[in-house]
Amino acid sequence: MTKYQVVWKGPTHRAGGLGTASREYVRALRQQGVDVKVTTEVKKPDAGNKRRVLIYHHPPNRIDMNQERKRFHRIILNTVWETTKVPRNWFPNINKFDAVCVPSVQNKKAMINSGVKVPIFIVPHGVHTRQFTPANKKIAFKKIQKISLSFYLYLASSTAKTPKPC
Repeated sequence: MTKYQVVWKGPTHRAGGLGTASREYVRALRQQGVDVKVTTEVKKPDAGNKRRVLIYHHPPNRIDMNQERKRFHRIILNTVWETTKVPRNWFPNINKFDAVCVPSVQNKKAMINSGVKVPIFIVPHGVHTRQFTPANKKIAFKKIQKISLSFYLYLASSTAKTPKPC
């Protein structure tokens, strides 16, 4: 076991992608031998003489940083954002974390372009290869290129049109 305890505050109980990602991150940490406690409670975790690390998997504007700093040695944000800029209401809290973990290069760029100054690490979502094994036939590379070009041309022609009100 590790010399620290991770307390995971995230939507592990929720259905859907965010809940699944939260549960899978906890599972992966445990597989690596990390002492992980999942909680939504606000009480101080019992980590013995281990250092306490909070991984917060909720929007950063919802955390009480002053309160959590009293309980944890380090606080890490685990988040994802789908566009090129993160919401303004995530500031200034987001820069009070010790680090931010995101699943992709696009997310890291969005964080940097939005003004995140703390270290940002890319931690991709994992995939259960035993559970997700595509049975579809592989497509030849030349065919993929043709499909991609056709799709691109379709998108280019459809986006050039003026949208009509519904």
